[in-house]
Order: sequence, then structure tokens, then C-alpha cells
Amino acid sequence: MKKAFTLIELLVVVLIIGILSAIALPQYTKAVEKSRIAEAKLVVKSILNAESVYGLANGTPTDNFEELDITVPGECTTTNNQTRCVTKNFTYFLDESNVCVSYPPQNSANCIFICASRNGKNYDVCGGGSEYDNEFTLEGYFYCSPDENDYDACKEAGAVKLSDNNYYFK
Repeated sequence: MKKAFTLIELLVVVLIIGILSAIALPQYTKAVEKSRIAEAKLVVKSILNAESVYGLANGTPTDNFEELDITVPGECTTTNNQTRCVTKNFTYFLDESNVCVSYPPQNSANCIFICASRNGKNYDVCGGGSEYDNEFTLEGYFYCSPDENDYDACKEAGAVKLSDNNYYFK
């Protein structure tokens, strides 16, 4: 007589695989989103550093990524002297509403506010100086700026609440 698996044994194996998948998939999704946020933080920090170098060399900040000594990833377009660079996951841009009114500060990166808007999600990963907002004195933190005050999007992306409705990525 040949030995074979019974239908019940096969169903138990399929059930176990299904349970393990249900446990692992949300963790995998969170890990992928964290890696995408890490990518955005790296690019934002690089832009801020390049902006700082540009400001020190020229005495004024720029809102055009093409004038910086780095290549911002993605397809870049410039409209009204403002550049937006779009990648698969993020759109990088200078938040003009947060450019310092009085210039020059000690460092142009203290003035400029660079954001990476998450494509298909409701939040931005932003970094910048502390000339206009004392919250940004938190070294190594990036601000989570939600669309339409949707702070759940920041929480779901892994941002930590550090003060009233202010979420940050470490």
C-alpha cells in the first residue's frame, strides 16, 4: 500500500501557511515603508547639506535644485524657478511657505525646509532648520507633515508623536 497525505493533513498545512502569512505580511509592509522613509530622509538630508553649501558660497538660498552640487533622484521639472523631482515613491520639493524671511542666517540649511511628499499616501517627510520653528532643534528628526491634518497617516508610517499633533521620524 502506498503512503499518501490525507485531505485533512493537506488542509492543516495550508491553514498553517495561511496563518503564518497573515502574521508576516503586515510586518513586511511596515519594513518596506520604513525603508522608503529612510530613503526620503537620506535624500532630504543631502539636499539640505547641498543647500547649506550653496548658501555659504553665494550668500543666499536657492529654490532650484539644479543650482545645487548634487543630483536629486527622479525626473525633475522647474516651474516659476521652483524644482520638483518625482521618483516612484516620493516627490521632493522646497516648501516655499517655510523659507526664511530674513536672510542670511548663520547657515542656509537653518532657513530652508525640504519635503518629500509620499506618492499615494497622505504625508510628507520634511527636514529643515530651526530659524522659524523651535521644534526642529531636535537633531536627527524629520517632521511628518500630514495632508489635511490626517495624523493617522503619520502614525501608520511609523512617526512618533513628540508634542501636540507634531509627529517625527527618527
